[in-house]
Amino acid sequence: MFRPSITAPASIEERSFEIIDAELPEAASLGKERHAVLRRVIHATADFDYARNIRFHPDFYGAFLAAVRRGAPIVCDVEMVRVGVSRVRAEAFGCPLECPIGDKDVAEEAARLGCTRAIAAVRKAARSGRGGVLAVGNAPTALTEAVRLVAEEGWRPDLIIGMAARPGPAPR
Repeated sequence: MFRPSITAPASIEERSFEIIDAELPEAASLGKERHAVLRRVIHATADFDYARNIRFHPDFYGAFLAAVRRGAPIVCDVEMVRVGVSRVRAEAFGCPLECPIGDKDVAEEAARLGCTRAIAAVRKAARSGRGGVLAVGNAPTALTEAVRLVAEEGWRPDLIIGMAARPGPAPR
């Protein structure tokens, strides 16, 4: 029977980061904040392709810190993303973790409008007027609706973190 040699959660995470750094030594040149995010993404997904595909807005870290420091909500497109966010860390800053895609009113609005629940959930988050961080992991219509709301309706979340299936050149 296989028995892992490292079983303490902190040790597993530490070892994971060591492996990532050994596989991608060039990632350290991204700068402290970008390197930390890339490591966390690869650790969470076990997908080294993110080293090629991840993009950062120049102000992402400042926007994230400002949002977290004021206790802004972290709105997730799906439950899978919400469980991937450290509840302990979010609660330490007073940031509620929300995932409105399963809310009854969201399902009703989606049915009434003939759109996806992801679209209705993002609209609900925008209507709240609280800003916050929108984390989109696998609902492409959530990301496209967020971009539309920003461009066409003036929604101003603190930060949008989105996953899109369009690979590109290495991060800058």
